[in-house]
Amino acid sequence: MNAKKQDIHKVAPITAYKTCLREIINLRPSGLRIRIAQVLGTHKSFISQITSPTDPTPLPRKHIDPMLNECHATEEERKRFLGYYNSAHPDSKTRQIAPISPSNTKRKVIEIEIVCLADRTRQRRLEALIRNFAKSVSELV
Repeated sequence: MNAKKQDIHKVAPITAYKTCLREIINLRPSGLRIRIAQVLGTHKSFISQITSPTDPTPLPRKHIDPMLNECHATEEERKRFLGYYNSAHPDSKTRQIAPISPSNTKRKVIEIEIVCLADRTRQRRLEALIRNFAKSVSELV
């Protein structure tokens, strides 16, 4: 284990969880940041911002599960990240985020047919819009 990982608890709490998240992402194949951006319906630059340990912008809670799921984070990585995240945001008015094991999360995949657009950017936006809509509806239930 390198010194950076060993001393992570000594840095500011937001920096700690962002460093942890960046390490998780960096262990995955290239192109993950753009896939996360698509899942979240945002831009790659936003993903770079919220995963940069030098940027004080906190990671919104609503992005944690989709981001960790897209990273295919292991249970150990989830626990480590969420420990840092909960330490950085101990607000008693909001619930602490508990580790979610991907194998215990019940999900159903449905297929829908949509038109294929000639413009790739518009196609990605359409697909992100549909994913975000489905996620919003699921959160209401």
